[in-house]
Amino acid sequence: MVLVEDMVSRRHAAIRVTGDRLEVEDLGSTNGTFVNGERVQKASLSEGDRLLIGTSIIRIVRGAGAASMVPIAAEDDDGNPTEYRTGKGKAMSGSVSEVPIADLLQLFSAAKKTGTLTVRNEVDTGKLHIVDGRVAFATLNGNDDIEPAKSAFRIIAWRDGLFEMGGLEEDTFPKSLNMSTEALLMEAMHQADELARLGSDMPPLTAHISLAVPLIPKLSQLDADSLNVVQLAHNYGHVETILNRSNQSDLATASIIVGLLRQNYFRLD
Repeated sequence: MVLVEDMVSRRHAAIRVTGDRLEVEDLGSTNGTFVNGERVQKASLSEGDRLLIGTSIIRIVRGAGAASMVPIAAEDDDGNPTEYRTGKGKAMSGSVSEVPIADLLQLFSAAKKTGTLTVRNEVDTGKLHIVDGRVAFATLNGNDDIEPAKSAFRIIAWRDGLFEMGGLEEDTFPKSLNMSTEALLMEAMHQADELARLGSDMPPLTAHISLAVPLIPKLSQLDADSLNVVQLAHNYGHVETILNRSNQSDLATASIIVGLLRQNYFRLD
């Protein structure tokens, strides 16, 4: 298999079939070989695994009596096929449901890639500006007022949508993200897991909340962080705006919102 692109070494990896087993071994490539987002030296491959070599992403499928490999393909919103293979100078694009953002960021980190990763779902557009493999800045819907870490964490947690990696769209940023890729991914996954634990108690981002009337519990019983969220709710009401404007993380702010709802400080409109 010949992959003609900048991120693939002349002798990049070997794929071997031994009986009913399929294995991949990295041959000392510059940018590494990845299985399901993890860089490997040698690994067994199973049906459903994703093999990343350069910017080519291959999925292992069950063929006639044995596992085989096919380039991942999917359809965009118009039903047109999208390929996760790129030639030299072309943008890398595909579906988030097939290739999670975390996997892409690990690949770009290992390759010290520079460019802008644009991710779109039915509602939002996110941009991750990557410099030498590290996310330097992130925006959601062009809103630079949101802390870049918040934007990055939300984008990484998306499970659907389409992505495209192109040239770097900006070379200066109002505020840089000073986190390694590993630290960024770990914190993003931690926040996503903890937010999921809040379940249906956390209102959707599109919901509106307001102070309960009459307000029975005393405001004097709240700490400073909770009072800040109360003020944001009073001023804006919209859950996503509260999260955007809070000086705390999405997880901390969401936890406060849930607590205030449970204690009857807030009501859902």
